[in-house]
Amino acid sequence: MQKELCKIVSARNFRVEYSVLTHAMEYEGKLIEAYGIEVTKKQRKDGVLLSETKAIKDISISKGEIENLAQKLAENFVTPITVRDVIDDFVAEGKFDMPIPNILELDNVG
Repeated sequence: MQKELCKIVSARNFRVEYSVLTHAMEYEGKLIEAYGIEVTKKQRKDGVLLSETKAIKDISISKGEIENLAQKLAENFVTPITVRDVIDDFVAEGKFDMPIPNILELDNVG
């Protein structure tokens, strides 16, 4: 699996990184590129760097859709705690043109 940093959003005492995940998977007998998202929150507390990450792979076969998703997540400062719910809502509302079938039925949270 490959990871490409797409966006960083900083607040006063923490920052959130949004990355596009790329991974090859077999679908209907063909090897395809599937894309997902990883959200990492980093903050310093009492001199210690704390990090929290949530990765959701295999959301779409369109890298552009995932890059747009990363931008929207960053604009709304979505954190690892809520990213799965936000993506589930996007998929359920049909906001992806090229979703991977049955994404809502998969438990592929990393």
